[in-house]
Amino acid sequence: MTRDELRAALAALSNPPPVQVDVRGQTFFVRVLTAHDADLMRLAAERYKDAHDSCDSGRSLAYLLCDEAGETIFDADSADDVLMLSRLH
Repeated sequence: MTRDELRAALAALSNPPPVQVDVRGQTFFVRVLTAHDADLMRLAAERYKDAHDSCDSGRSLAYLLCDEAGETIFDADSADDVLMLSRLH
């Protein structure tokens, strides 16, 4: 594989399409976690580490849940959004 072919292959992987997940008869979409997403989630965890609000999982879900086009639906910085997501089963 040439350098240019390798770069093209990696570029194609850098924007993966969302994955469809069916739960209890409903369809949801989840973004594939990229290195950039992981960094955003880590930074958010650091920003909120003193909040002690027990919403770490909700914040993670806010970054991952999306529409069919891959656009996030929830705001990871919204207390209402992350609290609601943190209460899911």
